[in-house]
Amino acid sequence: MSGGVSIGWQGVGIHTGQPCSVTVSSGRPGSGIVFEQMGHQLPAWAEYALPNARATLLTYHGARVLTPEHLLSALYGLGIYDAHVTVEGPELPILDGSALPYVTGLATFPRHVTEPWVVTTPLHYQDGQTQLSLYPGNSRWTVMIDYPDTFVGAQWVDWVASSDSYGDDIAPARTYGFESEVAALQAQGMALGGSLDNALVITHNGYLSPLRFRNELARHKCLDLIGDMALVGVPIQAHVVARFPSHQHNTAFARLIRTTLGLG
Repeated sequence: MSGGVSIGWQGVGIHTGQPCSVTVSSGRPGSGIVFEQMGHQLPAWAEYALPNARATLLTYHGARVLTPEHLLSALYGLGIYDAHVTVEGPELPILDGSALPYVTGLATFPRHVTEPWVVTTPLHYQDGQTQLSLYPGNSRWTVMIDYPDTFVGAQWVDWVASSDSYGDDIAPARTYGFESEVAALQAQGMALGGSLDNALVITHNGYLSPLRFRNELARHKCLDLIGDMALVGVPIQAHVVARFPSHQHNTAFARLIRTTLGLG
């Protein structure tokens, strides 16, 4: 794109382990978030998300964008709803495993006033133990997780949303995984770029890196959920409540919301 503001990052993809980069350029008011990969355009809409439990994967007309959720979360969390995102490589760089590097770079990025969809009637999604809901109210995100067979146990976060507090309260929380799962994931061609520099690794009795928050896992799940809900394509004013969220369920809920709004 010519003109406007452009900010870029480069690094390694956490799943492919390959070099990649992403550049965010200012978009026209009302244009939404649009990805570009190898000349192909891909609107950031939930109907283009494929089922994937470990990451968000968007595909459309030749474009394939893997792990956009941290950047999408940063954009949504900062109130940036219009941007053109150019991806070079098979996925977005994982950076330090959080959304904080994106937030730092986007601090002065232009924002356009966008009216939110104000939820007036509750909307629910459930699949197995996962429950996702929207309730009328001010913007607030409540996320609960539980790993009952580990020392982690239950964690939760209740964040009253604001673009001023996202960078402090949510963005620094890192992606995480259990050490016992690494070999199996890598055998499936995933987590090939994971390291202690970009992920919080959990052993049977502790963490291999110092925590940034006591409930960092729940905060990262909230971060991911925000990024996946950005695929609705419009900001939402609601109390979002999530129990055991995952990318696959988050994007399914976002599709349901788009259908409800007549967008999908």
